[in-house]
Amino acid sequence: MLGDIDRAKIVITNYHAFRRRERLELSKGGRSLLQGRGGEALDTLETEGQMLQRVMPGLMGMKNILAINDEGHHCYREKPGDEDRGDLKGDDRKEAEKNNEAARLWISGLETVNRKLGLTRVLDLSATPFFLSGSGYAEGTLFPWTMSDFSLMDAIECGIVKLPRVPVADNIPGGEMPRFRELWKHIGPKMPRKGRGKAKNLDPLSLPTELQTALEALYGHYKKTYDLWEKAAIRMPPCFIVVCQNTSISKLVYDYISGFHRQNDDGSTTLQNGRLELFRNFDEHGNPLGRPRTLLIDSEQLESGEALDDNFRGMAADELDRFRREIVERTGDRRQAENLSDQEILREVMNTVGKPGRLGDAIRCVVSVSMLTEGWDANTVTHVLGVRAFGTQLLCEQVIGRALRRPSRPARPSRSGPCVPTAIPSKSASRASLATGSNCPRSA
Repeated sequence: MLGDIDRAKIVITNYHAFRRRERLELSKGGRSLLQGRGGEALDTLETEGQMLQRVMPGLMGMKNILAINDEGHHCYREKPGDEDRGDLKGDDRKEAEKNNEAARLWISGLETVNRKLGLTRVLDLSATPFFLSGSGYAEGTLFPWTMSDFSLMDAIECGIVKLPRVPVADNIPGGEMPRFRELWKHIGPKMPRKGRGKAKNLDPLSLPTELQTALEALYGHYKKTYDLWEKAAIRMPPCFIVVCQNTSISKLVYDYISGFHRQNDDGSTTLQNGRLELFRNFDEHGNPLGRPRTLLIDSEQLESGEALDDNFRGMAADELDRFRREIVERTGDRRQAENLSDQEILREVMNTVGKPGRLGDAIRCVVSVSMLTEGWDANTVTHVLGVRAFGTQLLCEQVIGRALRRPSRPARPSRSGPCVPTAIPSKSASRASLATGSNCPRSA
């Protein structure tokens, strides 16, 4: 069928591209001047046709268009009313509002394509084909257009994914329940609530004791895994990921793990090396390693397709510089490194974690803002620590899903031995599904 596939016109894009952009950049004062007193508001946005011409110029005038939605659980029309939003507060409510805004943009974009060009089919692919919290539907309700549903329990028994486990050790005694079971509940009030640009005087060495203990406990198990992988001559190191609530927290955790320079009163700086040895980005003499072991990433910014904001670019400036030097060393072409944007470099590093001979092959730890959910398929992840609220089933499943991909699979799946995971939110956790049905012409 390769000949037929070659005849197809394929456009790969991000749903953020459906947002209509400004055709004319005007300051607030300039807009007021042109509009005049009492005049109608100026409409300087693209028309729907102009937006489609920008997003999918190769499909203009074509028929029989098929849309394939990867991570299709983010594409739905929310239910009117407030049935599922009344109980949400604080960060959970903000998360729900953000999800709904993304869903509206995505489904509205496809509806525009259907009106202007016509859609023959829309196929949804998702590991979690159910409505999100705050969508107006009960969280976890399967999409009514779901055709195929394969549960995580089945995937574990078939040997398709790793077996997830929850740590049971708790080095902080005194409570009825282990503190690590609900880490954020104990440390959340002590953590900065604003992004890096608004938070001042943050000290990485002043992380809450519970968080430091959790990091060191999970790192201790990681080190054992690292040693076992080395003995087995596995070329790539195991990967430890930390998922943070905001850029302030991610920077604090990143500095604590990998090392940082503290500013002294006289203007000089003193290196505070990383507290977790295998994740340090500096050697014992204080020199930065040529290839960083710990990566700081804002996955939400990368997924949006927009430019990195100045705050995050400043935070990641050092690692970006090192990756550019590595590109020059590998290719011998300085212009190639200079022509690559910051987003392209970070995306390449993130997407090649655990892949030998690629830019991200030395990464042992990823500290992420947002949830490192969709689209990140490193198969060497062995440990996950959440330093954020996990108020919804979807968020838990998506984050844990980053660690389930196996480096290899047996040729014949085995159903013998202990195949039951130690902790799964529900039987429906992390499904792998093909869904199709309503919403545009979603039909079998």
